[in-house]
Amino acid sequence: MTKASFPASVLAVALALTACVSINASVIERPAVDGVVLLNEANPALAALPRIEATATVHGQTHVFNGPALIDVAALAANIQQPVRGSDLGIVVVVIARDGYVAAFGVGELDAATSGRTILLADQVDGRPLPDSDGPWRVVVAGDTRGARMVRMVERIEVIQP
Repeated sequence: MTKASFPASVLAVALALTACVSINASVIERPAVDGVVLLNEANPALAALPRIEATATVHGQTHVFNGPALIDVAALAANIQQPVRGSDLGIVVVVIARDGYVAAFGVGELDAATSGRTILLADQVDGRPLPDSDGPWRVVVAGDTRGARMVRMVERIEVIQP
């Protein structure tokens, strides 16, 4: 490399990195929420969803949870085709709890046909309503080795589409 070409290549790399940072910063600063599901027991669309079961271990104890699949709940706010494919794989579902705890899921992992996993929004545990300390809604991620994404006291679900 000659001395004359070195500064030009450094400048080209610097400009490319600046462009990447600018693109990423705009995505982070202004995410668009395309749909919201507010969770309340009076929501007839939520009550009409099919229910599924998942077994999960919480604090060393195994329980059977029951409720709608989280992908079905998210589909109340956005057009999500199942099985998920194509551009729908970029959809992000954000779960927000009453205490401010947040977890995000890619739609591909919510789709059991794609991921082979069961992820649901439970309102029952072991055949009873969730206790007040966990409910009225809790995300259950069957197969997770830690409970970090098993958000309890869920009150809102946001769907962000690319």
